[in-house]
This record gives sequence, structure tokens and C-alpha cells, in this order.
Amino acid sequence: MPLVAPLANQGCFGCGPGNPIGLHLDFELHPDGGVAARFTPAAEHQGWDGVMHGGLVTVLLDEAMAWAAAQKTEMYYTGRLEVRYRRPVRTSQELLLRGWITRDRGSRLETEAQVQDAGGQVLAEASALFVRAPRPADG
Repeated sequence: MPLVAPLANQGCFGCGPGNPIGLHLDFELHPDGGVAARFTPAAEHQGWDGVMHGGLVTVLLDEAMAWAAAQKTEMYYTGRLEVRYRRPVRTSQELLLRGWITRDRGSRLETEAQVQDAGGQVLAEASALFVRAPRPADG
């Protein structure tokens, strides 16, 4: 069953169901921890013919880590993101997206994510630092 983040934004490009041109990613808890989703890039997601645009691959990785962070039920923002592209991400192939928290420092979360092909080969991976959004001042 897809996760529903309490802080979800209906218009989010990565996961928002209300965004008509968005990716509409549906994340679930992964049995090994963190979150996972499946996505099949289409021709409109390509850079070079048949290869997904690298910026959109980064969106997949950022979304996976953001959804892992969302399991803390507080709003976190991406503070730093580093991506390593290992192999071309082909369009028209199903991908597995995974994201998880590697270290929880309270107001900061260290996270990692991967984009894998159907055989489990890592095509791209990322690490990021997520920073907790400021809390509203007490009344």
C-alpha cells in the first residue's frame, strides 16, 4: 500500500497526485528499511534518445530520500545532495527507487538512495543531508 506523507504537497513534481505533468511516484515501506517505489521513464523523460535525462534521475533520488525523511513526520528540506551516475538509465524500463536514512542527528538527517534496474543493478546513487524545517514559534 502506498505511503501517505502527512506533509504531502499535492502539486509536488515528484509525487504529487495533483500535478498533471508530475512523475506521480508512490512510495512504500521497504522490507529492508527505508522506502521504495517503482517508475518507468517514458520518452518524454529522456535527454539523449532512449536515455533518461540526468536531472530527472536526480529528481528520483531526491524524492526517495525525501520520502525516507518524511517517515520522521516532520518537514525536512534537502540541504546538500551528491549524485553518482553509474550507468545510463534507459527509458521504457521499470526502475526500483530506494531511499533510507543512514544517520539521524535530530535536526539533520543523512540519507542515501539508489535507482536500480529490474535486475537490481545500481544505475545511479546519491547521498544527501536533509535539514529540519524551522518549527513555528510557540504562541
